[in-house]
Amino acid sequence: MLMQFQVTLKNSKTRSYHLITALIVVIHLAAFVFLLFSNKFFFNAFVSLFLLVLYLLIRFYMAWKYKTIFYADPLTYFILAGSWLAIRNYELMVICIALGVLYYFSLQKIQFLFTEKGIRKINFPSAEYAWDELDNVILRDNILTIDFTNNKLIQCEIDDDSEINERQFNQFIKDQLTKNPHPEEKMYLN
Repeated sequence: MLMQFQVTLKNSKTRSYHLITALIVVIHLAAFVFLLFSNKFFFNAFVSLFLLVLYLLIRFYMAWKYKTIFYADPLTYFILAGSWLAIRNYELMVICIALGVLYYFSLQKIQFLFTEKGIRKINFPSAEYAWDELDNVILRDNILTIDFTNNKLIQCEIDDDSEINERQFNQFIKDQLTKNPHPEEKMYLN
Protein backbone atom coordinates (compact mmCIF):
# COMPACT_ATOMS: atom_id res chain seq x y z
CA MET A 1 0.00 0.00 0.00
CA LEU A 2 1.38 3.36 -1.06
CA MET A 3 1.27 5.70 1.91
CA GLN A 4 0.71 9.40 1.25
CA PHE A 5 -0.32 12.56 3.08
CA GLN A 6 -1.98 15.61 1.59
CA VAL A 7 -1.33 18.80 3.56
CA THR A 8 -3.19 22.04 2.86
CA LEU A 9 -1.57 25.24 4.10
CA LYS A 10 -3.48 28.33 5.17
CA ASN A 11 -3.37 31.27 2.80
CA SER A 12 -2.82 34.08 5.28
CA LYS A 13 -2.88 36.82 2.64
CA THR A 14 -6.44 36.35 1.35
CA ARG A 15 -7.73 39.30 3.38
CA SER A 16 -5.18 41.58 1.76
CA TYR A 17 -6.11 40.30 -1.69
CA HIS A 18 -9.82 40.89 -0.99
CA LEU A 19 -9.08 44.42 0.24
CA ILE A 20 -7.01 45.27 -2.83
CA THR A 21 -9.75 43.91 -5.09
CA ALA A 22 -12.40 45.94 -3.25
CA LEU A 23 -10.30 49.06 -3.77
CA ILE A 24 -9.92 48.29 -7.49
CA VAL A 25 -13.68 47.73 -7.82
CA VAL A 26 -14.43 51.05 -6.09
CA ILE A 27 -12.04 52.81 -8.48
CA HIS A 28 -13.81 51.21 -11.44
CA LEU A 29 -17.21 52.17 -10.06
CA ALA A 30 -16.01 55.77 -9.79
CA ALA A 31 -14.65 55.64 -13.35
CA PHE A 32 -17.99 54.37 -14.70
CA VAL A 33 -19.87 57.10 -12.80
CA PHE A 34 -17.47 59.66 -14.28
CA LEU A 35 -18.07 58.23 -17.79
CA LEU A 36 -21.82 58.69 -17.29
CA PHE A 37 -21.22 62.40 -17.90
CA SER A 38 -19.77 61.68 -21.34
CA ASN A 39 -22.19 61.57 -24.27
CA LYS A 40 -19.91 59.18 -26.15
CA PHE A 41 -19.69 56.56 -23.37
CA PHE A 42 -22.95 57.13 -21.47
CA PHE A 43 -24.75 53.96 -22.57
CA ASN A 44 -21.74 51.64 -22.14
CA ALA A 45 -20.86 53.20 -18.79
CA PHE A 46 -24.46 52.86 -17.59
CA VAL A 47 -24.66 49.19 -18.64
CA SER A 48 -21.24 48.48 -17.10
CA LEU A 49 -22.22 50.17 -13.86
CA PHE A 50 -25.54 48.32 -13.80
CA LEU A 51 -23.97 44.90 -14.43
CA LEU A 52 -21.20 45.40 -11.88
CA VAL A 53 -23.55 46.63 -9.15
CA LEU A 54 -26.05 43.85 -9.94
CA TYR A 55 -23.34 41.19 -9.73
CA LEU A 56 -21.98 42.59 -6.46
CA LEU A 57 -25.51 42.71 -4.99
CA ILE A 58 -26.04 39.06 -5.96
CA ARG A 59 -22.71 38.15 -4.31
CA PHE A 60 -23.70 40.13 -1.22
CA TYR A 61 -27.09 38.38 -1.03
CA MET A 62 -25.48 34.93 -1.41
CA ALA A 63 -22.94 35.74 1.32
CA TRP A 64 -25.73 36.96 3.60
CA LYS A 65 -27.94 33.94 2.84
CA TYR A 66 -25.20 31.37 3.50
CA LYS A 67 -23.59 33.39 6.30
CA THR A 68 -20.20 33.61 4.61
CA ILE A 69 -17.84 36.53 4.09
CA PHE A 70 -18.70 38.89 1.25
CA TYR A 71 -15.91 39.63 -1.21
CA ALA A 72 -15.57 40.28 -4.92
CA ASP A 73 -14.53 37.06 -6.61
CA PRO A 74 -12.32 36.70 -9.71
CA LEU A 75 -15.37 36.84 -12.00
CA THR A 76 -15.69 40.51 -11.02
CA TYR A 77 -12.49 41.24 -12.93
CA PHE A 78 -13.91 39.61 -16.05
CA ILE A 79 -17.06 41.74 -15.80
CA LEU A 80 -14.77 44.77 -15.60
CA ALA A 81 -12.81 43.48 -18.60
CA GLY A 82 -16.03 43.10 -20.60
CA SER A 83 -17.02 46.62 -19.63
CA TRP A 84 -13.73 48.04 -20.85
CA LEU A 85 -14.06 46.00 -24.04
CA ALA A 86 -17.46 47.63 -24.69
CA ILE A 87 -15.91 51.05 -24.10
CA ARG A 88 -13.04 50.02 -26.44
CA ASN A 89 -10.29 50.55 -23.91
CA TYR A 90 -8.27 47.42 -24.68
CA GLU A 91 -5.39 48.21 -22.35
CA LEU A 92 -7.63 48.27 -19.28
CA MET A 93 -9.41 45.16 -20.54
CA VAL A 94 -6.12 43.24 -20.70
CA ILE A 95 -5.10 44.57 -17.26
CA CYS A 96 -8.43 43.42 -15.76
CA ILE A 97 -8.08 39.96 -17.28
CA ALA A 98 -4.51 39.66 -15.96
CA LEU A 99 -5.61 40.83 -12.51
CA GLY A 100 -8.50 38.34 -12.55
CA VAL A 101 -6.18 35.44 -13.35
CA LEU A 102 -3.66 36.52 -10.70
CA TYR A 103 -6.45 37.00 -8.15
CA TYR A 104 -7.81 33.51 -8.89
CA PHE A 105 -4.42 31.87 -8.32
CA SER A 106 -3.63 33.99 -5.26
CA LEU A 107 -6.79 32.83 -3.46
CA GLN A 108 -5.86 29.16 -3.68
CA LYS A 109 -4.61 27.33 -0.64
CA ILE A 110 -1.21 25.77 -1.13
CA GLN A 111 -1.29 21.96 -1.10
CA PHE A 112 1.56 19.50 -0.75
CA LEU A 113 1.33 15.77 -1.42
CA PHE A 114 3.89 13.69 0.48
CA THR A 115 4.47 10.25 -1.05
CA GLU A 116 7.24 7.66 -0.96
CA LYS A 117 8.50 9.05 -4.29
CA GLY A 118 8.83 12.62 -3.01
CA ILE A 119 6.91 15.80 -2.31
CA ARG A 120 4.71 17.46 -4.90
CA LYS A 121 3.23 20.94 -4.69
CA ILE A 122 -0.17 20.52 -6.32
CA ASN A 123 -1.18 24.14 -6.96
CA PHE A 124 0.02 26.52 -9.62
CA PRO A 125 2.93 26.73 -10.09
CA SER A 126 3.41 23.05 -9.35
CA ALA A 127 6.75 21.72 -8.19
CA GLU A 128 8.27 18.38 -7.28
CA TYR A 129 10.95 17.74 -4.69
CA ALA A 130 12.94 14.55 -4.21
CA TRP A 131 13.61 13.32 -0.69
CA ASP A 132 17.34 13.81 -1.09
CA GLU A 133 16.75 17.57 -1.60
CA LEU A 134 15.47 17.86 1.97
CA ASP A 135 17.23 18.19 5.28
CA ASN A 136 14.12 17.84 7.40
CA VAL A 137 10.33 18.03 7.34
CA ILE A 138 8.31 18.26 10.51
CA LEU A 139 4.71 18.91 11.47
CA ARG A 140 4.26 20.21 15.00
CA ASP A 141 1.35 22.17 16.53
CA ASN A 142 -0.25 22.62 13.08
CA ILE A 143 2.93 24.23 11.69
CA LEU A 144 4.57 22.51 8.72
CA THR A 145 8.29 23.14 8.27
CA ILE A 146 10.11 21.99 5.14
CA ASP A 147 13.88 22.51 5.33
CA PHE A 148 15.77 22.06 2.06
CA THR A 149 19.45 21.19 1.65
CA ASN A 150 20.00 24.48 -0.22
CA ASN A 151 18.94 26.42 2.93
CA LYS A 152 15.49 27.23 1.50
CA LEU A 153 12.80 27.01 4.17
CA ILE A 154 9.02 26.74 3.91
CA GLN A 155 7.13 27.21 7.15
CA CYS A 156 3.40 27.77 7.32
CA GLU A 157 0.35 26.92 9.39
CA ILE A 158 -1.74 24.07 8.01
CA ASP A 159 -5.41 24.56 7.25
CA ASP A 160 -7.93 23.64 9.92
CA ASP A 161 -9.61 21.23 7.48
CA SER A 162 -6.44 19.12 7.19
CA GLU A 163 -6.88 16.22 9.57
CA ILE A 164 -3.41 14.73 9.80
CA ASN A 165 -2.06 12.60 12.58
CA GLU A 166 1.18 14.40 13.48
CA ARG A 167 2.86 11.31 14.89
CA GLN A 168 2.12 9.17 11.80
CA PHE A 169 3.13 11.99 9.44
CA ASN A 170 6.43 12.68 11.22
CA GLN A 171 7.24 8.95 11.35
CA PHE A 172 6.52 8.65 7.61
CA ILE A 173 8.82 11.61 6.92
CA LYS A 174 11.56 10.19 9.12
CA ASP A 175 11.34 6.85 7.28
CA GLN A 176 11.56 8.57 3.88
CA LEU A 177 14.52 10.72 4.86
CA THR A 178 16.47 7.71 6.15
CA LYS A 179 15.64 5.68 3.02
CA ASN A 180 16.75 8.52 0.76
CA PRO A 181 19.90 10.11 2.21
CA HIS A 182 21.56 13.19 0.73
CA PRO A 183 24.19 12.60 -1.98
CA GLU A 184 26.93 13.71 0.46
CA GLU A 185 25.73 11.17 3.02
CA LYS A 186 25.74 8.43 0.40
CA MET A 187 29.46 9.01 -0.13
CA TYR A 188 30.14 8.56 3.60
CA LEU A 189 27.93 5.47 3.80
CA ASN A 190 29.92 3.63 1.09
